[in-house]
Amino acid sequence: MYLLASVVVTMLAYAAVALVYARGRLVIPARTPTLREVGIAGGAVLAMLAVNIGGQFVVGLFGLEAAPSSVADIAVGAPVFLLALAAVALLLNGPAEELLFRGAVQGRLRRAFGPVGAVIGASLPFAAIHFFAVVGTVGAGLVSVAIIALVAVVLGAIYEYTDNIVVPALAHGVYNAVLFVAAYLAVVGAF
Repeated sequence: MYLLASVVVTMLAYAAVALVYARGRLVIPARTPTLREVGIAGGAVLAMLAVNIGGQFVVGLFGLEAAPSSVADIAVGAPVFLLALAAVALLLNGPAEELLFRGAVQGRLRRAFGPVGAVIGASLPFAAIHFFAVVGTVGAGLVSVAIIALVAVVLGAIYEYTDNIVVPALAHGVYNAVLFVAAYLAVVGAF
């Protein structure tokens, strides 16, 4: 329960920091997504899953390993926790992280480095903060961070393409929720 509360508080803090920073400095475009934008979000979820699976495959080809999430240990003892995390990911995690990293960080970097530099520049710290959510060796953690950085590039690209923070927030939340539900199904033996 402590971990779940910690995730919720962290996501609320991310959102608050983004909103406080943006106030008076930056406009973060947000509107109800069109049907086309919902389709773009769905395509992004599929692209991120492909990047994740492809990244794991490439890592295996080189005899490397990616670090597992620290949530895995808790999930074995309490798999329903993964379903709670799926809900939190959809409702809080995706929107809060996107507001901060795509809305505030990428939005600010765009002014100085243009869209490509902004996408890359926002993806790197986004991936880096996830280093603390994995367990294993430093090398395995860096492999995981590299895969997460590639996933983040997809989120940054759809933000640039749609100019609507709701689209990457939706894609991010659904992507994380899919990962948590898949992990739940694996833990309970449904796969």
